[in-house]
Amino acid sequence: MKKHVQPELEGAVGVIENFIARQPGGEERCRTMELAVGLASLPEFQIPFRAIQEPCYVGDPSHVVGDASSIIGSAEAMALGRKDLSLVDSRFVLDSSLRGGRGRSPNGKYRLAVEKRKAVSDAIGDAAPNLMLNQALSPWNVGYFQKIFKAPLLYSHAQDLVKVESGTEPWCEVMDMFLADYTGFASLTDTGALSNNAVRNVNVTSGLMSSPVINMSASYDISIEEMKRAEQSGSPFGSQLITVKQKYADYVLRMLTAYLIYFGNTNTETVGLLNVPTSVTSYGSMSMNKVFLSNSTNPGATQLQALQGIIVPFLTTLYNKLKSLKIVVSPTCYNALTAPYSNTYSAESAIKAFIGNFVAGKTKDGGVPDIEFVIEPLFAPSTMFNANTYDYMMLIASELQVGPDEEEAPLIMFGAPLMEFVYPTIPGTYDTQYKFLKRVAGVFAPLGGQSVAVWTGFGTQGPNN
Repeated sequence: MKKHVQPELEGAVGVIENFIARQPGGEERCRTMELAVGLASLPEFQIPFRAIQEPCYVGDPSHVVGDASSIIGSAEAMALGRKDLSLVDSRFVLDSSLRGGRGRSPNGKYRLAVEKRKAVSDAIGDAAPNLMLNQALSPWNVGYFQKIFKAPLLYSHAQDLVKVESGTEPWCEVMDMFLADYTGFASLTDTGALSNNAVRNVNVTSGLMSSPVINMSASYDISIEEMKRAEQSGSPFGSQLITVKQKYADYVLRMLTAYLIYFGNTNTETVGLLNVPTSVTSYGSMSMNKVFLSNSTNPGATQLQALQGIIVPFLTTLYNKLKSLKIVVSPTCYNALTAPYSNTYSAESAIKAFIGNFVAGKTKDGGVPDIEFVIEPLFAPSTMFNANTYDYMMLIASELQVGPDEEEAPLIMFGAPLMEFVYPTIPGTYDTQYKFLKRVAGVFAPLGGQSVAVWTGFGTQGPNN
């Protein structure tokens, strides 16, 4: 895999390279792929103007006109599309008259244009021979399984833990969040008296959080040979392999995004969830995995006490105001927490007992907080993402009622001016290269450590613990 990476981001990209190398067939899938990651403010990582004008795909609904007026095409193309979508080609076209935000770039919204599909020229037929004819068996003597077996891939729940915000400008270089806080209070004595010189006037103070935008792209090639082989009848699954290549390019970027959501990148001041608290707490007692392995009488009871000892103070700090709490743990930790509460009189697990006990932990409105356990493979120990021998555990207060109006608002946001964007690098050539682009600015957590808390070694602290 070729790469073009800003030196300050080499660490994050190196983790993804190592991850790809360990996947079955990962290096083969990425043989013709190019990964480019760098700040959007640097000229060598900026997006060409023609990509903005006519991309292949725009995945953010906020940047696309969503009603029937968004479609452009002749009456014939529209009729063919309604009959069979395979008979038409579609592309996104920027309409600068539809202002989608603000800024210096041509930031209109996109419309979907359709036209009658053009056939690939038959003149290149001998450039793409049917390789099945070179086999010992004739194609008509070969049978196929009905599906291709695809090697399994790792997953991440990182994007489920944050509220993705695209902002007002998809092509910005910096993403900002304005903050408002309050000063002053009511007076209890001498109200209106001339002698009252201790008045604390009510006021609103403003602040700003800012983060630079990183351009991340993964590219892949589609040659004429591949297209022609996919059209021939020798293999019924030729076109599926092209689709897998496209999806894998998107998958690589999603995993890099997940890594940045959790771990951030210090050199570019990109904040991740692990950087939000001022400090990460090392869990000093017996890990949940050790309790599971060594306590044969009442492992769940011991685990329940450990959970309450960590989570109750976190909820108390927020005065039970939050409506939902997400507890992010490694697979080892989650599996250990399914141990029975007691082998003597109750088979209920610590997880179930903990959630049931919080019926008493009512919120401001009298409701019961929603407790959700999330399994995160990237928190597992001794991997390319977490090289430590211990795992991570994270508590996230995802939403809270804020301001005088008690408006429900997310506490953890992920700045992403453009999450899904595809464009051809040199359209119309013999070997067309496509780029998947993501533009991200990191995690924004205005309440800091009040909304995120992190522990190490809660699930497992080493190979035997």
